[in-house]
Amino acid sequence: MKLTEATLYRIDVPMKQPFLTAHGTVASREVIIVELKDDAGRQGYGEISAFSSPFYTEETVETAWYIARKYLLPFLQDKETLSSVFASIKGHPMAKAGVEQAWYDLRAKQQNLSLSEFVGGSRKKVAAGGVISLTGDPVEELEKVKREGFQRAKVKVEKAGSGSS
Repeated sequence: MKLTEATLYRIDVPMKQPFLTAHGTVASREVIIVELKDDAGRQGYGEISAFSSPFYTEETVETAWYIARKYLLPFLQDKETLSSVFASIKGHPMAKAGVEQAWYDLRAKQQNLSLSEFVGGSRKKVAAGGVISLTGDPVEELEKVKREGFQRAKVKVEKAGSGSS
């Protein structure tokens, strides 16, 4: 594969409905989109899903951007596997995952396959879950999640003594 371009896009995605966590109210989510282009004009995309602050993991949007731009993307050219690029970089799993997603998406498109087919997937649909936050009545929110067809729900809770009341 001959890569001709690798681009990172930093975007802010508004949440459909803000929710409250132990770290405050989340109204939007900053993410990095990775775009790879080959010499035939095909494009592969991936998402680096690090958070803006290091509350969940030590990796952040800022650190993932730096690692992807400085160490991962420049070394992709003409590589047949990602292991040779990733082996020399310790940690940074979210940056690596986003670049890997774009790489495999592009490889699949080069073979006229969906990404699912390329990696051996067989499902046409996957179950999605809804989030229940502390901003409303949890029973009402659970009923809403069920009505919207979600098969599971994730509850965002506040740590005891975190100061939100």
